[in-house]
This record gives sequence, structure tokens and C-alpha cells, in this order.
Amino acid sequence: TLQSVKEQLATGDEVLLLSDGPVAETTRALWERFALPGRLIEVPGGPHGDWGHTPRNHALPLARCPYVMHLDDDDRLAPGALAAVRRAILADPGACFIFRMQFADGRRLW
Repeated sequence: TLQSVKEQLATGDEVLLLSDGPVAETTRALWERFALPGRLIEVPGGPHGDWGHTPRNHALPLARCPYVMHLDDDDRLAPGALAAVRRAILADPGACFIFRMQFADGRRLW
């Protein structure tokens, strides 16, 4: 996940890596290895067991950028994904966007 994000970042992008509960040393080591612009955030009281809802709700007010994209640790960005997001934002600033997700077997969903 982190590698696919790093490959597509642009100036001004911010990555918030959320740990649902105490940050594991392996997570901290990966964060340091990829040296992404942003913050590693420990969400208190976790793990919450709610598919990431609590961590996302905790971190949204902390985001400094006007748009937010969510990825889980088992996801990766398709090549050119952030460029497509940026084009959509430039074409319709202020809109809410939903992009498709594709599974490894080819199934797609919004």
C-alpha cells in the first residue's frame, strides 16, 4: 500500500497512516522506511474492530488537505490513480468523488 502511494504523490500531498491502537514496531519501521510526507497517528482505545470507521473518523479533522482518499492496508493504488483523482478535482472543484475499486479477480465495485 505505502509503495503504491509513494509512487504517485505530488507536492502538497499528505499521508496520514493510522494505527488502530498502539503502533506496532513493524508499522513504525515501514513508516520510517517510506518517508512519506505526513504523520503516523495512533488512534487511542483500539483496536476498535469496526472495519476502520473509528480511526477514519478520528483522523478526518486532522487532515490538512481539502480532499481525502481512504486506503486499507491490503489495498494498493492502480497506476495513474492519483492523477485521475486530481483531474476529476480540477474538472469539478468542491464535488464529492467516488472511484471504482477492482479486486484481483477482476470484479469491480464503487
